[in-house]
Amino acid sequence: MHVKTTPAGMLLLLAAIWLLGCADVPSTGPTAPNIISEFRFVHAAGDVGNVGIAVDGASVGNIAFKGIVPHSQFPSGSRLAVLSTGDSLLVSMESYKRGTVVILPKAGPVREFIKLFERRVFDPVSTNNALLRIVHAAQAPEVFVKIVGATRTVRLNNLAYKNASSYLELPAGNYTITVAAANDTSTVLSSTTLSATNKRQTSVILGNASASTLAFTNLADD
Repeated sequence: MHVKTTPAGMLLLLAAIWLLGCADVPSTGPTAPNIISEFRFVHAAGDVGNVGIAVDGASVGNIAFKGIVPHSQFPSGSRLAVLSTGDSLLVSMESYKRGTVVILPKAGPVREFIKLFERRVFDPVSTNNALLRIVHAAQAPEVFVKIVGATRTVRLNNLAYKNASSYLELPAGNYTITVAAANDTSTVLSSTTLSATNKRQTSVILGNASASTLAFTNLADD
């Protein structure tokens, strides 16, 4: 079959070919976004004194017992945290998560830790009510925790070592938190007070029950 091409059609075809030849096609794709995580460290290892912490070879701080290294930004993925004690912690930092690593007393060949999440990095800091979480990081068996406020009392029975409660929704206000052994709830081993606002907060129990050194470290999960 013979196709007749008009002069106007030829001009359009030549223009299209010329435009294609002039197109600037990039040789590489778009730059991938930096996928980050935000983590901090809490020193709950009562068996050692001051501890220096480095993540992937870069120092993030030096803290005493009950001390806190504030949140830092890290590339998401498995990060190697090395302590000045020589202990290594392989921490999986999930994408766009904000979290806490609680360093525990060494009870075997490998030092353990508790990993906690606060929120996604892009979530708002404020919440509809106060949110409080209790973490058992002390050298102690199961504990009984009592949280007393002006209008609300919460009891946590048999909170086990290395465990954390869920965030407890509370009215904003002042609270007293006490900890006792799960098998002797009438004997208070330690207490703390905090002012709960419409944000997330974490209270960590640390120390050694047998040495009567239980204590709290209260964290603002901003």
